[in-house]
Amino acid sequence: IGTAFRGMLEEISSPIVCVHRPQNRPEPRKDTRPYVVKCVQALNEEKFITPCLRNLYKDVDLILVVEGGAEGRQDSINGHSIDGTNQKIVEFIKNEDVDKKCVFLTKAKGFKDYEDIKNTFASFINNELHHIENKVCFIADADEFMIQEDFSACINEFVAHPEISEVVPKFIHYWQYTNLIERPIPSKMNIQHQRMWRWQKEGMWFHNHPTATSLRDGVDTACH
Repeated sequence: IGTAFRGMLEEISSPIVCVHRPQNRPEPRKDTRPYVVKCVQALNEEKFITPCLRNLYKDVDLILVVEGGAEGRQDSINGHSIDGTNQKIVEFIKNEDVDKKCVFLTKAKGFKDYEDIKNTFASFINNELHHIENKVCFIADADEFMIQEDFSACINEFVAHPEISEVVPKFIHYWQYTNLIERPIPSKMNIQHQRMWRWQKEGMWFHNHPTATSLRDGVDTACH
């Protein structure tokens, strides 16, 4: 896991461990564009985590990185990566996070399930970004990337249509293999897994892994 990272965890008593966060409080944007939070989840992603954090770095306002896996994963130690993922995250924050956008979150003994991982994002957004009303969240695994033009097109939809709460973005997904790339096909997109949506003002929570629901009425954001 790495001596420095292990030392950080040993000092923690809170269930959610904030390994690193910028000192300055996030502030709302002054234009009409929504405040964009990129959420990256990673377990054993040493090969991809650095380029993933670089992807769209200049285009988003905050990056939440959650490291760890769901309970019972055999490819982990106490729920954490067995490769150099954590070191890579720490190195990126130290050497490349020039705009102080990265927040590094985890749990000392890993996560109960996939909902627990997603709700680590949700907890931070609900508690630390509640003063920012106009915000969009998008979730990416560490081996998923977006082309800048596609990302901009999605954000422009949120700006042009305040009534919409969700869009289905295109990702390039390097799943298990780095030499196989397939052009995104709409019929193969799983819209049940929310990837980019407008965060509701009253807060949101994951009662199940694929979709976030409003804390006001428990309704899927796609239905608002």
